[in-house]
Amino acid sequence: MASPKVTLISLPLLLLIIACGQSPQKATKKNTGPIELSKLLLTENTLGMMTSQGVKREKKDSLDKTLLGLEVFKTSDPKAMHFGGEDFYGQTGKHRNYVLFHYYESNDRLAFYELNVYTKPQTNALISQLEKHYAKPIFQKVGAQDGDHDLDEKGNMVKPKPDDNYAYRVWLNKQTGITYFWYAMDPMYRSERNWSL
Repeated sequence: MASPKVTLISLPLLLLIIACGQSPQKATKKNTGPIELSKLLLTENTLGMMTSQGVKREKKDSLDKTLLGLEVFKTSDPKAMHFGGEDFYGQTGKHRNYVLFHYYESNDRLAFYELNVYTKPQTNALISQLEKHYAKPIFQKVGAQDGDHDLDEKGNMVKPKPDDNYAYRVWLNKQTGITYFWYAMDPMYRSERNWSL
């Protein structure tokens, strides 16, 4: 199994949302407008939600991996690209923003999703939304630190390269127990002075 670093190396910006050991939440009412990612409780029927919104599945590429027992629904449909009221539909060059919905094969229930954003203005808007709703991150890290190690594709520990450009932030929604992981592989976000905290 490829390490997260190898798996995500070509994704300059990434938001990964997963549930955190909380009891199941009550399902929301049927959504008749765009899918609002920030309101998903990870109890939704993924395929039913996509069908009811007319969201089309796109072909996965080699980087669109998931966990055992899960399946992935990939889309860049504008109806599925909203977070905190902001629209994240767009592209830069040949890279288009998209969402990966990871769901259980057995019952189609949403397990987590990834919002992959390639445009810097939209990345800044995403950070602003997370800060607006969840205040300061509960964890953050910029670049490789002394003593850090990465894993290669075979799981062997290797020292990170000095020019590794990555940043992590983690926010927690205390009401739902949902954790928001933000990961960037872009020099702009390596320096804390470029972060909007």
